[in-house]
Amino acid sequence: MKTNFYYDFADEVYQSENEMIKTKQNKSKNIITTWIELLKDDNEYNKKKVNYITLEIDDLENIDSNHLINSISKEIEKLMQIHHISKKKKILVVGLGNDDYNSDALGPRVVDNILITSHLLKHLPSNTRSVSSFKPGVMSKTGLESSNMVKALKDKEQFSLIIVIDSLATTSVNRLYKVIQITDTGISPGSGVLNHRLALDKDTLGCPIICIGIATVLESAFLIYDYLKDYDENITPFQIREKLESNNHNYIVTSKEIDRLINELASYISKGINKALNSNL
Repeated sequence: MKTNFYYDFADEVYQSENEMIKTKQNKSKNIITTWIELLKDDNEYNKKKVNYITLEIDDLENIDSNHLINSISKEIEKLMQIHHISKKKKILVVGLGNDDYNSDALGPRVVDNILITSHLLKHLPSNTRSVSSFKPGVMSKTGLESSNMVKALKDKEQFSLIIVIDSLATTSVNRLYKVIQITDTGISPGSGVLNHRLALDKDTLGCPIICIGIATVLESAFLIYDYLKDYDENITPFQIREKLESNNHNYIVTSKEIDRLINELASYISKGINKALNSNL
């Protein structure tokens, strides 16, 4: 936590229980679910009391898609219960990222498949939640902060919950596309690749927020470390990063399967969100 690396995934930081951290884990089929709860607002991690859930997939090629969708839906429903999000509450689903780049396209691709109901409620069953969506784009294209745009929508439409989807950075090549994180803490767009923007969180938006992301990129320093650590136990990713950055070679990388995988994973997440919000549809 005292390095200049930014960690998108809580389970890469909070790896043991103490008086501030409670963890539990279970495995169902080939999905390992880990729930991490920060118990106090005042802690060394500078985080408020929050919950992190990670779904780690053992074998993505042989995943039971219905089981994964149900698992995503179940964890979203748990967080909505914690924050008392009833059927009468209005919900906004926000897809962060840049659809022009597959590794950053998760948010927009998910939003494209969300069941939007806010304009059709009078034609739908009475227990249908009001759901809207928004793709703010990236600052290089809009010149605007995503956080400010989402806040303006929230204030205008009085949303009670905002669900944000974004691509995340991991610290291990073995976790690419295999780890989904669901949390009720906020998110800083671009922070996983050290491109910090204004945060989207409860303090700035004024309502509960659920963030969902998948590991789609990692720094080349971590990629090299993954392969060298078995040969040199003294080497650290920080040493590798320093060397790479001295030559401007510390890239953000993904894998060649990204074209196919990003659409598959976006489909799983959108279906999980749709089921959690409006299973009757």
